[in-house]
Order: sequence, then structure tokens, then C-alpha cells
Amino acid sequence: MDHAHHFLSRLDRLSLPHVELALSLYRDHKLLQVIISAADVPENAPRVALSLADPLKGPFIVVTRDGKFVTCLGEGMKTKELPIINREKLDKVANRVEVLRKRIQVAGINTGERGSAGKMFRAIYDGGSRLPREVFQMAAAWQPMLIVEYLKWMLDTAEDVAKTREILLQQLKRTDKLHPRFDPVVRGYANSVWFIGHMATLVGLDGKVAYEERSMKVYDTMKAMPHAWSAVRQGLVGPALRGIWGAGRLGEMVLEAYIKHYSEATTLFRVVDSMCSLVTIGLRHPQLADEVEATLMTPLTPSNVGDGYQKVLEAIAQLARGIYKAARVEPEVLRKMHLKLGQTYAMQISKQLKPGNRYKFERPEDVPEDLALALPYNTADEFVNQGSNFQLINFALPWTAVAEAEQLYLPADFYKTTGIKYGPSEIMPLLLALRDVDYRPPGETRTTPKGADRNSPCPCGSGLKYKRCCLGKKTST
Repeated sequence: MDHAHHFLSRLDRLSLPHVELALSLYRDHKLLQVIISAADVPENAPRVALSLADPLKGPFIVVTRDGKFVTCLGEGMKTKELPIINREKLDKVANRVEVLRKRIQVAGINTGERGSAGKMFRAIYDGGSRLPREVFQMAAAWQPMLIVEYLKWMLDTAEDVAKTREILLQQLKRTDKLHPRFDPVVRGYANSVWFIGHMATLVGLDGKVAYEERSMKVYDTMKAMPHAWSAVRQGLVGPALRGIWGAGRLGEMVLEAYIKHYSEATTLFRVVDSMCSLVTIGLRHPQLADEVEATLMTPLTPSNVGDGYQKVLEAIAQLARGIYKAARVEPEVLRKMHLKLGQTYAMQISKQLKPGNRYKFERPEDVPEDLALALPYNTADEFVNQGSNFQLINFALPWTAVAEAEQLYLPADFYKTTGIKYGPSEIMPLLLALRDVDYRPPGETRTTPKGADRNSPCPCGSGLKYKRCCLGKKTST
């Protein structure tokens, strides 16, 4: 109360417009806390000065680091050693908080409910490929305040997934089935793969503007990181497309990182990530389109790989280049192809439903466009061994470049009405595909993946036949 009284008694130091701004901040304690948090105030600074106009001359509002008002300093008065949050940053954060409020209103979040945030994040983790749009909107509402945490969770989960994947693939070296004791591990693995995709969407939600008021450490981390990599590396269509969507949103901020990523791409996942993310960036940001095209048209130069594997990578790159060129000229053509594939998914689901269900369709053209376009983003199909699924990713890129985040998700009503359940068993085709790429145990009789015939020269470039060389070794993806 003493702080507040002192502050109000010093308002005469400010001109009328500045008084109005000062009072609006005084009435909005939560906004102030967000501003101070986002400004990365040094931990040893008990107070901070908020500039209402000129960053050096002021006038200023002085507040404690927990958002309590101390005093007002008129124009020209000294702030001494206080950290200063300038007006530009003040306005940016205020605008971000306004976005937060609108999202909270749309999502219908009861912010006063104890434990509601924890329940929401648990729902995201458990939702997997069936995460409803409404739950995603709740997470989006918190994004302005938790964006750094979302980024950390995405990266930390990717590390955990890599360790879990190694454990599961070791078990699958000689079998196509896992013992039931591994069910909790498989479920955790499936949840984590999708969680990475959801976080990649949230981290890229507002593009580079979301990081401009963050610390330089966070900004530099994002700028140097191929954003979609953590999601694409998992090998599932849905999470991969979500990560690519986020890269497209970030645009110029990650362009340099992706140009470098492309120049160093020597594996399937790195080529898919760099090519598809660049395509989406170029289609979303017209001012970057020519630079993206110049990069995409540069031939891949993978080193230490055999001619066979290089041809596979180049074929992937050629498809992405063709998609980019076509999308710049006739985006509607590719949208129709994307729509047709989504309608196919919807018809497959429809066959399982009873007559009278509103999602049981007689013809593909009966499927609503929003449903058909969103379905590929909610599929657990793998693209490690299934080339047709890689084509699906590419056909979806033009729409990915322009879609809003919530359009990637299906409403809770869809899952409730169709009765479609999410289960960890749907991750098994991916694990088996990764096993068939990563491991070649001696005496193996499984079909050799495309691009590496048993009797053809080994893709590693050794000069030996594939069956005499890397068929029995672990390879890199």
C-alpha cells in the first residue's frame, strides 16, 4: 500500500498521455509481471524502470521486479543504475499479452481453476495423434508466457525419444513383436513423438516476433536451429508436418540455418527437413521466395554415400523442387491433390462407422474441406519406407504454408462421434520401418529397402555388394 500511495502521489511528474498509460499499467498487475518476465531483467536487480517515451530521457515508471509500483520519474530525471525497459519493448509485450487474453477467451480457459494448466499439459502429452483442437487452443493461449518452456520441452523430449528409440529397436532386431512388458515404453514413445510435433507448432505459433523481445540467448538459439528437425526426425507424417509448419511461420529467422542445413544434408530425414521447410518458408514469405528457390535448385552434395543412396536423396529433392515451382505458379492444383488425399483418409474412416453417423460419407466429395485438409496432420503414417507418404507431405506443403495452427487439428466432436481411439500400437509400423533402416542383423531375410538392392553395390561406396557389406550393420538416417 505504501508503494502504491507513493506512486500515485508522483503522477504529477507525468504529462496527461503518460499518466493514462501509467494508470493502465497500475491497474493491470499481471500485465506488468509478464512485461518484466519477458524483459529478462537481471536477477540481482530488485527494481526496473519502464520508459513511457524516450528510452534515455523518460519519463519512467519504477517498479519492483514482482510488479509493485514504486514511483514515477519525470522526463530527464535519472534512473541511476536501474535496468530500463524501453517503450518499444513495452508495447510489444503489451500486444503479446492482448493476444494471450484473446486466446484465453477463445479457448474458454478458467484461469482460476487450481491445477488446470497441469491437466491441460497432461492432456497434450496423452492426446498423441488424437489431440483435439480445443486442447491445442488452450496451450496456444498460454504460449506468450510459456514459449521458452515449450521450446525446452520440445528439445528435451527429442533427446528422451532418441534414447527410448534405441532401446526399442534393439528389442526389435530379431522380431516383429515386442513383449507386453514393453507396452508402457511404447506408449511413452508414441506420446513423446506426437508431443514433439505439438510443441513444434506452439513454438512457431507467432513467428519470429515472439522471440524479438526475448533474451539474446533464446533468440540466437532459435535463429541457429533448424526448427522442424526434432519433429521430422521422428519419421511420422503428422508430427513432421507440424514441425514444418512451425519453420514456415518463423520464416526469415531460420532461413540461414536451413540454407546451411540443406548444404550439409546427407540423410533421408535431413533432406526431408531442409527441403520441405525451405519450400514452406518460400511459399509463406514472398520476399524470401527467390532466395529459397536459388537454394533449392542447388544440387545436393552428400559426401561418403554411395551412388545408390545419393540417387534416392536426389529423387526426394527433385520432388520437393517440383512442388515448389508448381505451387508458385498454380497453388490450387496442389491443394486439390492434398484435398483428394485427405478425402481418401476420411473415406477409410467412414467405412468403419455405422449408418447415421455424421462422419460417414457416401462419396469423397461429401467430405468437408476443413476435415479433409486437416486429416494428414493427424495421421501416424510413417515415411521412412513408404514413399507415398513422403509424397503426401509434399502435396500438403502449399496449404501448410498458409494454414492457421488450429486448422491442423480436428475438433473434439470428431473423435467423440467417430469413436476413434489413440493407441500406442499405431507407432509399431514406424518402429519396424526404423528397424529395417537402422539394423541389418546377420542372416537377415527381410526385404531390403528401396534404393539398396541386396546384389547392387552398397550405398556406402565400399565397392562391395550390399549383402556383403552394410546389410549386417547399423546405418544412419
